[in-house]
Amino acid sequence: MVKNVFQKRLILLAIIALTLAFGSIFVQLPDFFSFVPDLTLLLFASPLIYLLIKERNISHILAATFLFVAGFLLEHLSSLYGFPYGKFSYANEFLLNLAGTPIVIGIAWMVIIMGVRFLVPKKLGLIVTLLVSAFLAVAVDLVIDPPAVQLGYWTWVETGPYYNIPISNFFGWFLAGLLLTSGIFKLTENSTTEFKASAFKSLFLIVSYWTFTSIMLGMIVPFIVGISLMILISRAGGFEGHEKPPAHLS
Repeated sequence: MVKNVFQKRLILLAIIALTLAFGSIFVQLPDFFSFVPDLTLLLFASPLIYLLIKERNISHILAATFLFVAGFLLEHLSSLYGFPYGKFSYANEFLLNLAGTPIVIGIAWMVIIMGVRFLVPKKLGLIVTLLVSAFLAVAVDLVIDPPAVQLGYWTWVETGPYYNIPISNFFGWFLAGLLLTSGIFKLTENSTTEFKASAFKSLFLIVSYWTFTSIMLGMIVPFIVGISLMILISRAGGFEGHEKPPAHLS
């Protein structure tokens, strides 16, 4: 029953993501709507942000803040010095920037790492959680980066074999996944099922949006990886393999 409710909500989120993906490719907006990419990322993060506000859990707030700040700083360092992802530059697609780096990028990292961290069952322990979370973070970027580059959100200085994206980017994502997951592991060790479900919903929105965008751009591999991640998130259900679901979901 709980799983069916969760999956029905994911179907609704997928429809929202599909609509937004279609609009981003086929609807030409005037310059006045330069806030749309920022607003879209905030929309994706809204289930997680809502639970952060609702629960007022200090550990969760600290974890989210750490991911936001550290994720932003890693992006900024790489755009300046090429570490850890490789040298790249952002286009002027985002409204709010700090020293040339979009502020909402920190929110994207918050959603991605929080989501992949909870995809790993609690019983597997620290080392396995770190490694699997890092691999899953790389998988998420395999979906995001190709269509984002083609749509002009950022540009790589050097190219590579995977849709002209340098291999260093994926090594960097693995390193970042290890670092960021280790930073929140203890803070999120006793997270509620409801909070995990909210993280899954936000991650699902990001993954499904870029999955649909990639297939609309004719990118087969990101689409296949994205569909696989969507299925994985759906099967996780926000509670499966963890503690008993909250009463209002049973």
